[in-house]
Amino acid sequence: MKHLPKISIFYWVLIVSANTLGETSGDLISQTFNLGYDGGTILLLLLFSMALMGLIYTKNQKSLLY
Repeated sequence: MKHLPKISIFYWVLIVSANTLGETSGDLISQTFNLGYDGGTILLLLLFSMALMGLIYTKNQKSLLY
């Protein structure tokens, strides 16, 4: 337990906002753009992969990027 970071209110704000934004963007993509759940999942996985590759291969390691 010594190696775990302290969980603060900032942690819970990030968790709630990520959950809310994730559900909202999933509904927007799958229902508004008529892609369905499979198409929306594939599109969001592609967007996530692109963002992840951008973070991995960037030369500047700044916390704002995360």
